Amino acid sequence: MKVSESIYIALRDRLMSGFYEPGTRLVEEALASELDASRTPVRTAIQKLIADGFLEQAPKRGAVVSMVGKSEIVDIYNLRVVLEGHAVCLASERVNESSLIAMKETINRMEHAIDNKKSGYQEVLKEANRDFHYLIYESSLNPMIRSFGSRLLEFPLVIGRYYIYTDEQVRNSIREHSQIIKAIETGDAQWAKSSIESHLMGALNSFKRKNI
Repeated sequence: MKVSESIYIALRDRLMSGFYEPGTRLVEEALASELDASRTPVRTAIQKLIADGFLEQAPKRGAVVSMVGKSEIVDIYNLRVVLEGHAVCLASERVNESSLIAMKETINRMEHAIDNKKSGYQEVLKEANRDFHYLIYESSLNPMIRSFGSRLLEFPLVIGRYYIYTDEQVRNSIREHSQIIKAIETGDAQWAKSSIESHLMGALNSFKRKNI
């Protein structure tokens, strides 16, 4: 793996986890020193993150962490409703057994995390939730849908950190995931579509209530 690629992954992971606050200025020289690299691969990684929408070009050198406002989050949720609704219809026709097993495994991970609440369990919930939705895009067997969908899932506020949800909200999300899997497994595209749309709109409405 190229140095610039490893730096890109490291910085993207930080951005996705909320390590940097929106509006934070990232300076090439400081990052290069911190990551023990030269400025060239850091600059390359920053430019790629700018292209991905995680960062915005700053005056002179460096970049700032993108400010994602409420309206942008709502737009992204609405895009997901459309794209994931189509993806789940295709998945109902094309999914394979290994993908279904992987989807069910994300539910097991979420149930175990919320039942035991060990240190860092919110991160387990977040990652399992992201994996579930990514598997829907992947199971569409459409490269463009998978690419666009995975990009939408990379926005930290969209995928959620599960820090502000009650146990009942998390368990309800798990139940909805189970229903979506059942719909996919039976090949009922319309059931799957209505289930995923209801699930995402519920998450969107929850976001709106918390951000009025």
